[in-house]
Amino acid sequence: MKLQYYMMSLALAVSAPMIFTSCDDDDDIDGVSSVIEYPGKPGDINLAPGEAFAVKSGAESKQPLPVEGSYSGLKATSLDESVAIVTEENGQIYVQGVHRGKTQILVSTADGSYVQIPVSVYDYSSVRFSNENITQTLMLGKQNEVEVDLIEGNDDYSFTSDNPRVSAFYNDATGKVTVSAKAGKEEYTATLTCTDGSDRKGTIKVTVTPSFEAFTADEINDIKANTRSEIWADVKDPSDGNTPYYYPYYKDEYPWFYISQDIEDGQHRLGWWWDGNEYFRGGYGGLVITYAAGTTAGQQSQGYLTFAYSAPSWGWGVHDHNGTISILEDDATRTVAIFENADLDNEYLNRGWFVIYK
Repeated sequence: MKLQYYMMSLALAVSAPMIFTSCDDDDDIDGVSSVIEYPGKPGDINLAPGEAFAVKSGAESKQPLPVEGSYSGLKATSLDESVAIVTEENGQIYVQGVHRGKTQILVSTADGSYVQIPVSVYDYSSVRFSNENITQTLMLGKQNEVEVDLIEGNDDYSFTSDNPRVSAFYNDATGKVTVSAKAGKEEYTATLTCTDGSDRKGTIKVTVTPSFEAFTADEINDIKANTRSEIWADVKDPSDGNTPYYYPYYKDEYPWFYISQDIEDGQHRLGWWWDGNEYFRGGYGGLVITYAAGTTAGQQSQGYLTFAYSAPSWGWGVHDHNGTISILEDDATRTVAIFENADLDNEYLNRGWFVIYK
């Protein structure tokens, strides 16, 4: 079959709207194109089934014209030869990519049938990253971001994830992808799929293992290094947006607000509350832990953490979290304690620490 290059005449362009009609969207053939039907013109052109027609740039990557069957006077031309051109070799029509982009290939037969085939030209066959298997261990409920380099692709990148805990976005200025992952109560592996402007794809596997360790050894050392009374907590509540509750207080500012005393029912209360223990759960709020009296250094006790951001009388809630209290130090100078609770229902590790000088 001899290829004949052609340009449609002005007369044809003028008359085309009167004789050409497009079929409905439901007539799409495997995502490649819609066959354009012409009343009274037999022999519609059938497209080869498969994915949308895409060609890699370069003569060595040319692809056969995706048309099924034999047609008399088959012709083809590219509507943008800066993107793709049509060539012939041994009677076979090929489409060759010239430059990354998208255009249309117009195909016609001697009986007057026409079809317009979208073609996408790409430089890279897939999207590739410097790290395609990210593995990390994160504290329950915590989120972390990892950057990877995008090393091959065809621009205009978008990402989808099969797990809502994992997402990614591409920074055009740096050429880097930021992958964000959050730890759940169980280990998981998520797949991020990146699609570029030429519909080429690449994936990143993200594996996250949850940790239920409230404080690392280095963090414990930092807590013990405090030289004045100080308290801190990171707890999940509807009112706090998961922002750590942090309230430092010093003996020379509000010394009467700190609490370190035995209370009723064999309990001990440690922390800070506005106007002291007398106004516990009232006043202007605070942060304390309550645990079994007599628990000393190196021991643990079940108890609870209580906090309020401000005056409950003003509508601020008072929140309680059951958990484990560990006493790290307890002597004549100070008490150092930590609180932890793995809330599996809400997938969050509630924690806090207390350094109270006496």
